[in-house]
Amino acid sequence: MSDRLPAPRPCRACGRALIFARTAKGEVMPLDAQPTTVYVATEQPDLLGASELTLGDRVSGHVAHWATCPHADAFRSKGDRPPDRPPSRSARAAADED
Repeated sequence: MSDRLPAPRPCRACGRALIFARTAKGEVMPLDAQPTTVYVATEQPDLLGASELTLGDRVSGHVAHWATCPHADAFRSKGDRPPDRPPSRSARAAADED
């Protein structure tokens, strides 16, 4: 298995560099490409995914981009687009058919 991260891609709304990971459920999740240091704030190892971490430990990792993107709300419900992007061709075609 490779330790290399995928090449970052820009967020469609804010332009910040993103990488993508798969959740335990197999869904794609955008992460800020720049790692950050955080403190462990729970004593429940099952939430951490690593039993060797304890409350107060510092860890470096990638934050979910929806937590830092100023336009995250634009992606929360179906059909919404970031404010600086026009609708996709398929959405325009569907609107023209109405």
